[in-house]
Amino acid sequence: MGLATATVLLARGAHLGICDEKDDGLTTFANTLNEEQQRRVITQTVNITNRPSVSSFIKYRNDFFGRIDGSANVAGTAGHKLGHGEIWKID
Repeated sequence: MGLATATVLLARGAHLGICDEKDDGLTTFANTLNEEQQRRVITQTVNITNRPSVSSFIKYRNDFFGRIDGSANVAGTAGHKLGHGEIWKID
């Protein structure tokens, strides 16, 4: 979901700050971007359960681009042995 969202926003001209808990996906995504797109994207490894880590990322993103017009938390949960249940019941 996050990759699809980032791809659409980037295609529409957005400047993106993208974070993930693992660097692999960030690197793979960044490697698919052309030079112009690379100037509009920053990435950082962030543990979203760690408040200071999230705050640091938001500050980095804001300092880099000068402002934040929107934010989306698109945390995927597939593959975490969740089974089939309501999303609001997941820890």
